[in-house]
This record gives sequence, C-alpha cells and structure tokens, in this order.
Amino acid sequence: MHVAPLAPAPLIWGLAWRAPLPPYQKAGIARLLAAPGVLLADEMGLGKTIQAIGALRVLLRDGAPGPALIVVPAGLVLQWRQQLREWAPERTHPTRAALRMTGVRSTLRAYG
Repeated sequence: MHVAPLAPAPLIWGLAWRAPLPPYQKAGIARLLAAPGVLLADEMGLGKTIQAIGALRVLLRDGAPGPALIVVPAGLVLQWRQQLREWAPERTHPTRAALRMTGVRSTLRAYG
C-alpha cells in the first residue's frame, strides 16, 4: 500500500511542520516557550511529544544553547527518536540512550 507524503503545513513560529498543528498543540508549545519550568501534562494521545519537540525546535532555532536532554522511559526511546526524525528533520544530532542508571545521582548533583 502506497502512502502519499504529507503536504507541508503552513509556517508556524517561522518553521515548517510535518502536518498542521491543532490549536491546543500550538497553545501547548506557546506555553512551554513562555514559562520556563512549566510542566506539560495533557491527556494521553494529545501530542505531548510533538509539543515538546516543537518547543525545542523554536528554542534551538532562536539560539538557545544545546544540546538538549530529553529523559524518557527506556520503552519510549525508539518512539522519541522516530518522532524527532519526523518532526525536527533539521536536527541532525545523534540521540543516545542510557539504559543503566549508574552514576546518575552524582552527575545530577554536579549540575545542580
């Protein structure tokens, strides 16, 4: 079965998107950009991954220092990698997965 590629969505925040973002996803991205330390806690299936990637794209495009640290359960690493490839194609940095937590406490303390 052949699936036609999605037509590019209109520019939002000066960036092209894989598909149109629903209003609630645009609002979520705007909230993440407006308030440092905000917690995104939408219900399952509403696109929290896309909102987080969207905010990250805008921040990095605007010159925020990278790299970014995304912490997810081991079972979601492959899904996040796929979503990053699809929704942030301009980001070519490799992703890394740490499946063991050795030394995490001391590392986190070192960064405050």
